[in-house]
Amino acid sequence: MRRTYQIFVLVIILLCLIAAAILGLYSAFESTSEMQPTLQTPPLPAPIAPDLTELANRLSQPPALTAEQLQEDKEIQQSQVATASEWLFDPNPQQRVSGAEQLSAYPTPEAEKLLREIVSGDVAAEVRAAAAASLSYFNAPDAETIDALLQALQDEEQVSQRAFSTLSIQLSKYPVDSPEFKQLSQRLKNRLHSKELSDDIRNALKDLLEYKGIK
Repeated sequence: MRRTYQIFVLVIILLCLIAAAILGLYSAFESTSEMQPTLQTPPLPAPIAPDLTELANRLSQPPALTAEQLQEDKEIQQSQVATASEWLFDPNPQQRVSGAEQLSAYPTPEAEKLLREIVSGDVAAEVRAAAAASLSYFNAPDAETIDALLQALQDEEQVSQRAFSTLSIQLSKYPVDSPEFKQLSQRLKNRLHSKELSDDIRNALKDLLEYKGIK
């Protein structure tokens, strides 16, 4: 019994010694930490603001193409126009519609001529309508194309609506004081007297001319 008591006392003393040692180590660590200088991270340099004007100029100017690249683009364009031209004479009207729509991406004189002929002569109204819509992507179409579009105002509803939309887009491309604007607006005004126009197209023409200040 006495021996057990002695062992218990020794364990208590040992635990006290271990606790004291731990406290001593902790105190030493704290003292060392306080003595070490605090490392300061150097401030980051201020960001340099970009020259927005120069950046905008760079983005707005596409890289210049070489002569080889220009020739390659021309050949690709000619190939696409040729493919679309073949589609325009396909027996399937939907294929002809696809051909007319594809030509809108290649506003060349050849493509304009093909679309003008389709507006005036294809047997399917949806094909004529697609051709009329594609002509809105052409800048300054020639007089024959304008004639075909004016005539198409008297066509079936889906064709006449596309023709009117294209004519109004073309009119908006010209400055109001330009000869082209005056000429086209006068021709639209003259078309109001046609008895072949539907009431919807006639009213749309009146609203367009009024909006443009044409009396």
